Formats: sequence, C-alpha cells, structure tokens
Amino acid sequence: MQEVNEAYNILKDPRKRAKYDRERASAAPARPDIQRPAARSRRHKGLTPPQMAGTLTAIAATFVAIVGLLFMWRRQNQQTPEIISYETLVYEAQEVETFPTLEEPGRETLEVEIPLPSAWALPMEEIINILYEDGILQSTTGRYYQLPGFEQDWADPASYRWWRTGYPLENFVIRSLLEWETAIYDADLARSGCGFVYGEDSGDHVYTYLALDGTVRTTRVSDGRRRTFQSFHYGELQLPEGNATVVLVVEDSWITFYINEEFAVRLNLDSQPAGNLAYAISTGTDQGFGTRCSMQNIELWELTN
Repeated sequence: MQEVNEAYNILKDPRKRAKYDRERASAAPARPDIQRPAARSRRHKGLTPPQMAGTLTAIAATFVAIVGLLFMWRRQNQQTPEIISYETLVYEAQEVETFPTLEEPGRETLEVEIPLPSAWALPMEEIINILYEDGILQSTTGRYYQLPGFEQDWADPASYRWWRTGYPLENFVIRSLLEWETAIYDADLARSGCGFVYGEDSGDHVYTYLALDGTVRTTRVSDGRRRTFQSFHYGELQLPEGNATVVLVVEDSWITFYINEEFAVRLNLDSQPAGNLAYAISTGTDQGFGTRCSMQNIELWELTN
C-alpha cells in the first residue's frame, strides 16, 4: 500500500514525475533503429555508353557485310566485258575520191597505228556496263581498242568527206573528245559538223554528226538513195571553236548518241549497218579551211556477241 501511495505522489507532483521519467529513461536499454529495405526502382536501367557504342558497332558491321554480299552477288551475275590486249596495225593509204553532191561524198583511208594498252580501258568498261544496265546494249562482251588522234578539215559545202579507221564493224561503241572550228561565223552551221560514217560498203553508209548549230543529224545512203532521220537539237555550241565528249552506240539496227554524258537521240535504222567505220566532216562554207575537226582520246569497243 505504501508503494502505491508513493507512486501516486510522484504522478501528482510534476517535478517528481519529471525526475522519475528521466531515471526510467536512463535505465531502459537502447532500442535499435529499424531500417526498412529500400524500395525497388520501377525504372529500367538503360545501356551504358560503352555498351551502346558496342551495339552500334555490331549493327554497322552487319550492315557493311550485307552490302558486301549484295555487291559480290551483283558482280557475279553481271556480264563482264572481255578486255583483250592491243594490237599494232598499219593500214595502207588509198587514193582520195571526191564527189560533187551530198549523195556521193568523198572518202579516204587513214593510216593508223594502234598503240600499246593504257589505263583507259576501265572507264570504257564502266560505260559499257552502264549502257547494258540502261537497256541500250543487249550484251557487253567485246574487244577494246584505243585509236590515235585525228584532225582534218574540209571546205567543200557540196559534199562531206570521211577518213576510214581501218575497222569494218557491225556492232560497236565509240567515244571521243571532239573539237571543232569553223573558218567564219556566218557559215551554214546546219551543214557544218563533225561525226562518224559507219556501215560503209560500196558507197552505202550511215553518217551521224554533231552539226555546229547544236543539232545531231543522221543520214543514210543506200543503193544511191538518201534518207534523213529525225534530228535532235542539243543546244548552242561554242563558236568559232569548242569541244564536247561524244559517244556513238550502234547495235543491230539501233543507234544511240550521247553528248557530254547526256542522252541526245536514239534511232532505228530499220536494218543493220555493216561496214567500215570512219571519221567524217561536213562544212557550210568554202572560205579558208572551212570546217576543222579533231578527235582525241578515241576509244572503241567492238561488240562481239
């Protein structure tokens, strides 16, 4: 009973109670802090920079490998032109025959010597493949020749003249850097020009040329009859002199002409021209040298299939 009275007195007296609480707190054992486990993050951790770099490198390597396999497959399934070694040929010069009218032009055989091989074959091979891919050529198999440069002039407006290369051909591609010059500004530019005669045999031939009025013109002479095909106006040319890269493609009865790697015209001659290939000049003036033509970097691809 006495203990109860003492406890009651302590609770009743604030000072005694505060002292009691302090003594009790110092006597009680320390309570350890309760640590809760950290909450799991719901966010997904991304790749680290090194991991990301490695992933991108692997993707790039896979892409390069796929492209390489596709390129190899395309090369294996593409007809590759046959490149053969050069030959050295010398052709005997013949007498020059001139004719008074356009229907009966003059001609001459040019003495040529084909030089040794050079690195020009690769660009021509690329052109042949492009023509094949574009559907201009049906085959790429052939023989490659590099021809010597050519330069002549002609001053008879009543005719045009050609100089044989010494190559009798049917299907071929020829490319050249063409340079022209006219003696006077007021010449008949539609009749002045430089180009090629091909399929020349016993007077029959086809004449395709770049006229100095900027038009590609084609004429065919067969059995004494002259036929003019559709012309194409490329654009104004530099005068009195200028230059352009020209490409003539002849396969079966089709001819295609390019100027500075741009498509100019494609014609069907109705029948296959076969015969000598020659350089040709026509002129619209008889003053001075008339029209002068030069061809350099001449490359010839004879299609054999």
